[in-house]
Amino acid sequence: MSIYLGTHGKVELRRAFDGTDLRSVVNPSDVNVLRKRLSFDFKRGQLITGDQVEITSTNGAALSFFNSYSKTAIKRFINVDALGGIRFYTTFANAINGGKANAEALAELSTLAATALVAGTVYQIVTVGNSNFTSVGAATNTVGTVFTATGATTGTGTVVTAIPIRVIVQNADYRVVAQVNGFELNTQKEVIDTTVLSDEFRSQISSIMSGSGNMSCFWEYTGETVKDVPQYLLQLVLRTKVGSQFSARFYLKSNNHNPSGIAANANDEIWYEFEGVLTSCALQFNPSSAVQFTADFVTTGEIRLNVQLEGTEELLQEDSSTLRLDQDSAAKLLLESSDV
Repeated sequence: MSIYLGTHGKVELRRAFDGTDLRSVVNPSDVNVLRKRLSFDFKRGQLITGDQVEITSTNGAALSFFNSYSKTAIKRFINVDALGGIRFYTTFANAINGGKANAEALAELSTLAATALVAGTVYQIVTVGNSNFTSVGAATNTVGTVFTATGATTGTGTVVTAIPIRVIVQNADYRVVAQVNGFELNTQKEVIDTTVLSDEFRSQISSIMSGSGNMSCFWEYTGETVKDVPQYLLQLVLRTKVGSQFSARFYLKSNNHNPSGIAANANDEIWYEFEGVLTSCALQFNPSSAVQFTADFVTTGEIRLNVQLEGTEELLQEDSSTLRLDQDSAAKLLLESSDV
């Protein structure tokens, strides 16, 4: 009787990153202080709401477009709006909810005189005045031009420091996928035929193992902030440069469920753990049934079956009861473990 999923089984996903970074330049026009929104150039779909990203300046400059921030790197959760604008948050829940209230405050980039340019620094022209920025690296002497200065120039023109950045997706936490109603994980091992002409029976040896599977989720628009809404699966497969990799835990039995009726087994956990790549996603929308997502995947490495049994680290007496300390009757004596 396999009625665990949706009530006692669960699926956890951690968004993986293929190592490809996104690079851009933050210009003054990219920073909207009033709306707390940043709009640096990146291909739509590469970053999605809920991603945790690390932004680092590639020239050693401080990320001054964050209000009162003087470091060269920052890690935040993001919310991406319909126009591609990004707001930054300190928690995943706030990023999913979006809005200005909990978003990170931004600041205007500082203005410099043309006479204060530093060689090797990226700038954007704010006012031209009587300065000639083409003599120090600019392609044109017009407002809005971004260039790398070869040195200082003369005149009354002004610039702002345009900050070149590198963006890397950083997702370290597993998130429970909401409304999962089924999953399948298949493992296959290839065999190599080693039969020779003199053999009477066919001889084979095992070779490389591979895995594949699928999962399905009901979609429910509830404003969930603790769990990932299933539409993330559709967004994940559409990402090209950042990639559609993920790490997963498929639970056959989760804690706080006790089908055996034995109290000591209530928090036992059994789950598959693996890394994979989404290969396809589908949406089923019918008037007479619930909206449902399905996703197919292949594994990209080891498939592990993990079993965590409650109480296996306890030192037991002959009658299988636990050894307890006299000074604290609730304290149990445990076996030595290198994992503790």
